[in-house]
Amino acid sequence: MVAEPTPTRPGACLPGAVGIRRTGLRLALRPHRLSSAGSWRTPEQDPTPEDTVSDWNQQIVDEFRANDGTVTTMGFGRLLVLVHHTGARTGEVRVAPLRGIRLDADTWLVAASADGAPRNPAWFHNLQAHPDTVVETPDDGTVPVRARVLAGEERNAAWARFTAASRGFADYEARTTRVIPVVALHRREG
Repeated sequence: MVAEPTPTRPGACLPGAVGIRRTGLRLALRPHRLSSAGSWRTPEQDPTPEDTVSDWNQQIVDEFRANDGTVTTMGFGRLLVLVHHTGARTGEVRVAPLRGIRLDADTWLVAASADGAPRNPAWFHNLQAHPDTVVETPDDGTVPVRARVLAGEERNAAWARFTAASRGFADYEARTTRVIPVVALHRREG
């Protein structure tokens, strides 16, 4: 009997361990992975990064709505806004919890930081395609807004507000080569 090598970290692949997954008309070989619980799983059994982000976002959205805009998870407090956005391709309405900065009584700023990812988040593209939307705020409830991407000095001044508000935004900026867009959400007649 030959002893199997045992990976020591979750996500590690056992050499030679593969699973077969049907992808349309072809079969693909996919490695089995060690889960955090120590059991072998196929990739189909593990949540995708998109599922994990979606679950996290839904938890934040639920907490925001249950507590009139206050989110104690991660110490967000009353700093978040819920930005509704319509899928540019799908037309499906989604909600993104985002750090909002109130510029004035009728304007909120949000940054498309995506934790410093190399690409802009989907909600940013969706707002460009469908700029008339709504935002849920801790103080004003649901407000109809029009999204406008800031440019030049206006963008730079707005971005400086984010980096001054939280060191995390400077960290996101350091992780990426893209200029992180800032969007102004202007109140509109609904």
